[in-house]
Amino acid sequence: MNMMNDKVSTDFRGDVLIVDDTPANLRLLSQMLMEQGYKVRAVTSGARALAAARAMPPDLVLLDIRMPEMNGYEVCMHLKADKRTCELPIIFISALNEADDKVNAFNVGAVDYITKPFQFAEVLARVKTHLALRRTQQQLQVMNTDLEQRLEQLDRANVRLQREITHRQRAEEMERQRVQEMEALRATMTEISGELDLSRLLPAILERAVDLIGATDGELSLYDETCSHFNVLATYHLNAHTDGSRQVIGEKAASLVASTHEPLIINDDETAIGCLPIYEMPAAQTALLVPMLAGGQLIGVISVSNGSRERKFDAQDAKLLSLFAQQATIAIQNARLFTEVQTLAITDPLTGLYNRRHFFDLAHREVERAGRANQPLSVVMFDVDHFKQVNDRYGHLCGDHVLQMVANQCRSLLRSVDVLARYGGEEFVIMLPGTPLDHAQQVAERLRQHIAYTPITTADATIQITISLGVAELNIHDQLALDGLLSHADQALYLAKQSGRNRVMRWENMTLTMPTVAPSDGMECLP
Repeated sequence: MNMMNDKVSTDFRGDVLIVDDTPANLRLLSQMLMEQGYKVRAVTSGARALAAARAMPPDLVLLDIRMPEMNGYEVCMHLKADKRTCELPIIFISALNEADDKVNAFNVGAVDYITKPFQFAEVLARVKTHLALRRTQQQLQVMNTDLEQRLEQLDRANVRLQREITHRQRAEEMERQRVQEMEALRATMTEISGELDLSRLLPAILERAVDLIGATDGELSLYDETCSHFNVLATYHLNAHTDGSRQVIGEKAASLVASTHEPLIINDDETAIGCLPIYEMPAAQTALLVPMLAGGQLIGVISVSNGSRERKFDAQDAKLLSLFAQQATIAIQNARLFTEVQTLAITDPLTGLYNRRHFFDLAHREVERAGRANQPLSVVMFDVDHFKQVNDRYGHLCGDHVLQMVANQCRSLLRSVDVLARYGGEEFVIMLPGTPLDHAQQVAERLRQHIAYTPITTADATIQITISLGVAELNIHDQLALDGLLSHADQALYLAKQSGRNRVMRWENMTLTMPTVAPSDGMECLP
């Protein structure tokens, strides 16, 4: 067994090691945490951090990334490689705000990431959450040690208590069952902690919970505080399929668990009727519900039930399932954070569309698919006419609003299989799978007309925006298929701009073809 300390810390708040090469940051964080009752040690370099952690392991480390000689990633890797410090929870606090920086932090073993400038409330909340998780893990280790010692005591007593063999066997079996439960809990936590896909994680959590408690059925609901609903996101062995349904706060047993933040045991048949969180489940006779909490905030409820009257849930079951729920909550929070980071890595932060890098990833796959299936593939490139005038006249905030509205309007007119991305500045690109050139031209013309006849209202004015578009179809015989496709669409867009704007041009048979349109002069401020 690998324990960081000989015993669980008796300091309720915990011992926090702060690592930052900026003295002002150290003073600020130290003062903030000490005022909340934490024991704080502060160092200014990676080498000192390693020495301090190895000499007396803290309960938690707040670690900067940019430091001379040894950066925070290296410090984290050294701590994780040392058996004395490998279980320390490490939270990065850094001014680096790129998605890759956060992904790197989790890859080297961090449990959380806070971006500078930080909010005191956020730092305190995350420190509190991860210290609570740390204490839970230490408590589990202590409980396992205690159970193992009790088994050893029973084995020694066996020599002296031969005459009471029946009683000894019964007691030994009980202890072994508890050891198996704790071992099953630890194994279960290991299994779910590495899963970062919520669609797979939630059913896995529920299945492990049912098996851990020895129940027959289960339901997992996450709480949506915006509308005070429980969303049923996973079920197990239920007669009625309820995934995706909702429960309003105030309904059934989950409401009581949500209000008290305490487990609820239902072993009475009459109490269970109309109370169980499980829809249309009259066969269920007993149930156990526990809350999923993160920093005191309700995340959801895990419910397990049993159709047999012989199976009664008790306080030990509630304690075991509550420990499991704490770990499951951390796994869900990590999966949510990972999903958010992954989304940020592929999304343009202003418009919410795919960014240029992710567009190229998708476009390469679409080109390969079109070549294999001998299917048409077209691209539309467009940009906002006279966009500089919008920024110059109304300011960049107004310009940002215009780009957002253009993106929203285009998104509403395209299919779900179409790939819409911000290519750069006021320029956008659309990949149209399975679409020949003529159809792509129709799509482009529909976008042009919609933008031209849909004024954009801002706080300062109503602005008439137009766009110019270039359309091209994939030539699968071109060795530089994607580059050629984008180059042709870009050239068509360029000629559309040169030919008066607010029009669609298309590349066809090595020539540019312009349909007949009635272009306007671009931006217009409406009365």
